[in-house]
Amino acid sequence: MAAVRNFTLYRGTAPTLKVGPIKDEVGATVDVTGWVTQLTVRTSDIAADPVFFSKAGAVQSPGTAGIITVALTKANTLTFAKRDYEYSIERTDVGVENLITIGIITVKLDILNPQ
Repeated sequence: MAAVRNFTLYRGTAPTLKVGPIKDEVGATVDVTGWVTQLTVRTSDIAADPVFFSKAGAVQSPGTAGIITVALTKANTLTFAKRDYEYSIERTDVGVENLITIGIITVKLDILNPQ
C-alpha cells in the first residue's frame, strides 16, 4: 500500500520533496539503489485531469535508508498557482511499476513571488 504524505511548498522556492524510508511488508527498509521514480502532479484526482507537472525522482544515497527525493527548482515552483494539487510518486522501472506515495501538495505564496 502506498504511503500518504502531504507537502507544503512556497511558490518561487527550490524545495526537495523527500519520501521514505521505503519499507517492505515486514517493516524492513528497502534498498532503493537503481530505482527509477517519477513525481506526477495534477490539479485534481479525476482521471481526465491532465498531468500538470512531472519530474524524475532520485535515490538520496544509493543503498542507504530507502529514501527517494525529488528536487524542485525555483523555475518549477513558479509554474504553480496558490492551491492544493494531487500528486503521486511512483517507481517506474520496467516490470516493477509501483505506487510509492500519494497525497496533497499545498502551494502557498512567497512575498517575493506573488501570483
